[in-house]
Amino acid sequence: MPARETPREIAREVIRIEAEALGAMTAALSEDFDAVISRLLQVTGRVIVSGMGKSGHIAAKIAATMASTGTPAQYVHPGEASHGDLGMITKADAVILISNSGETRELADIIAHSRRFAIPLVAITKRASSTLGQQADFLLQLPDAPEACAIGMAPTTIFRRILLPQVWRFALPGLGNVFLVIIKETALVSVIGLDELMRKTDIAVGYTKKPFTFYLFAACIYMVITAITMQMQRQLERRANRGVAGRAGA
Repeated sequence: MPARETPREIAREVIRIEAEALGAMTAALSEDFDAVISRLLQVTGRVIVSGMGKSGHIAAKIAATMASTGTPAQYVHPGEASHGDLGMITKADAVILISNSGETRELADIIAHSRRFAIPLVAITKRASSTLGQQADFLLQLPDAPEACAIGMAPTTIFRRILLPQVWRFALPGLGNVFLVIIKETALVSVIGLDELMRKTDIAVGYTKKPFTFYLFAACIYMVITAITMQMQRQLERRANRGVAGRAGA
């Protein structure tokens, strides 16, 4: 088996991928770049920068850097903009929107607002054909570079080994309860289901006239079934919660 990569080697690989992405951006720098800078220098108001999720964090950093270097700038959260903050974006401003896909729904209101009041709109996105790319006055298109993923896994492997275990531990309790309901109330388990078990018990009681014996026996059978089911559920939950502080031994 190949030796496991050290943190230092992983860091070097991440930096290499990032450096290659910057190189690709250098070669593919948009022709609109000069026009964008020229337009921003003419702004008499503020440069409004926005994005959602990780793009939002990048937008906030751009706004902070511009403000610290003498360009009035402000980050506006797209969710807050849709609930009243659009009023702070005026005709004297310019807007920079960041979205990898160009189809971020939360940016729709800012796009519509900028189009309605003819506010200059700069798009930073990977897809020129996207809604954001088509609506923008200026397009700074990102190169199609891979993410600097330190774990080195395919998307399906990431789902199976990282995402699914996280979701599974929250889903197990509810699934266990549903399974107990199925045993009690549905025909999916007609051999061991509670309804079928009690029907057979009623027949036996009718023939033998010994209700206590057969009802006690039926109760024991159902108790064994539910006890086994609950024990299996606890084992699965314990396995799913491995490595989670305060939950692994629960």
